[in-house]
Amino acid sequence: MNTAMHASNPMNPLRSATRLAGIAGIAVLFAATIATTATAAESAISVAEQKVFLDDHLRTVGPSGVLRYRYTRTGTLEKGIDDHVALTIRPKGATRSVEVAYLSGERRVTLPPLDDAKANPVILYFLEQDVRDMHRRLGGSENYFRRRIRLAFAETADVHPTTAMVDGREVAATEVVIRPFVDDPMKERLGPSQNKSYAFVLSDRVAGGIVRLRSRVENDAARDGPVPTGGTPLIEDELSFDPRAK
Repeated sequence: MNTAMHASNPMNPLRSATRLAGIAGIAVLFAATIATTATAAESAISVAEQKVFLDDHLRTVGPSGVLRYRYTRTGTLEKGIDDHVALTIRPKGATRSVEVAYLSGERRVTLPPLDDAKANPVILYFLEQDVRDMHRRLGGSENYFRRRIRLAFAETADVHPTTAMVDGREVAATEVVIRPFVDDPMKERLGPSQNKSYAFVLSDRVAGGIVRLRSRVENDAARDGPVPTGGTPLIEDELSFDPRAK
């Protein structure tokens, strides 16, 4: 990817940095990429933003507890990964603090500690890791990728009801799907990643509200459909709720 993307702004501004920080709460790294003034029309919060960044996912946990997730990477592009994530919630005065141990060893992602979190912070860790990996593989600007993802949540996300299997039981859930680069004027520079899809499966029947987070790049970049699933992917990252993950 050409590093000219550092200065690119392919769509209208999504939000001011201050407003984005309010929407995501903990999405400081995403918020800081956009420092422009929002118009009145742009200030409305989308359903996808509400579901992913504003809903109180942690209300099902209580003042303390540990949430565990399994992280996997599969596909033909890179060596597979099988790792884990732990989110530890502790009381802190009238609120609570959240500590996230996201992956291990050289893959570990570290962000500032979080106080009084309501949305599940593993979402932002997942997105931040994804952005850093895209930068590593494709070059270009991390802020550019963050901006495209934020725009997709605000403008083009598909939100629909679904069901999911969790620990052997079926639960009602909501799926949020985005494809941030499919309409990008510079998508040809992304190669197969231009059709990259993200799917977020959320449910209040699951502690912490997160059933599964997934990003996927197909071997066939021209594949149609909102959530390409055919064949072996070029690369697929998935984080799933797993109380037994260690």
